[in-house]
Amino acid sequence: MRDKIKNELVHLEELGIIAKVIVPTEWVNAMAMVKKKDGSVRFWIDLVDLNKAKKRPYYSIPRFVDAISNLNGAVYFSKLGA
Repeated sequence: MRDKIKNELVHLEELGIIAKVIVPTEWVNAMAMVKKKDGSVRFWIDLVDLNKAKKRPYYSIPRFVDAISNLNGAVYFSKLGA
């Protein structure tokens, strides 16, 4: 089992999916391995803490009054429906 895990880690590193970290880092997550039915190995990492810390862009919806004032002087209008 260790050989399969090591080989899979090397393969993922060669593909550029993962990278070996040599220096200390704040972001370390535990990894679990699960043996699949076909004998290969699946890696599982819980990234809940990383997702909580990720800063996402914030997009606000303009108020109706502001949206209407932006249309001042417009010549063409369109309506899109989903």
